[in-house]
Amino acid sequence: MKKIAFIGFLIITITACKKLENLNPFEKKHKDAPCATVNSESIPQAVKDAFNQKYFGISVTTWFNKDNTGYCALFTQNGIKTLAQFNNDGAFVKEETDNNKEGEHKDINNDSGCSCELESGD
Repeated sequence: MKKIAFIGFLIITITACKKLENLNPFEKKHKDAPCATVNSESIPQAVKDAFNQKYFGISVTTWFNKDNTGYCALFTQNGIKTLAQFNNDGAFVKEETDNNKEGEHKDINNDSGCSCELESGD
């Protein structure tokens, strides 16, 4: 009888925790969805100009659309793969480098948006 009561208590506790997890308005979920790649023609001129000013003479390998809030540029600088993020008006947000040289970039994104990333082998 004690085992049945204990199992019932566990089920109720786990169910309640799951429901509370979904109700927490302060917890931001990270979506592991990769950002969409876009062609350079669809990048706003302000973003291209900001990139060219910050990274003069470097060509972008791949552009990503960051949930319509900005763009990420993937490129190689001094033999190191780099990911730079700009908002829609061209303001620089951040830069991440591939320190392990395996081609893996992960944008630690604390909102529910997409993640600019390139997995090894791409």
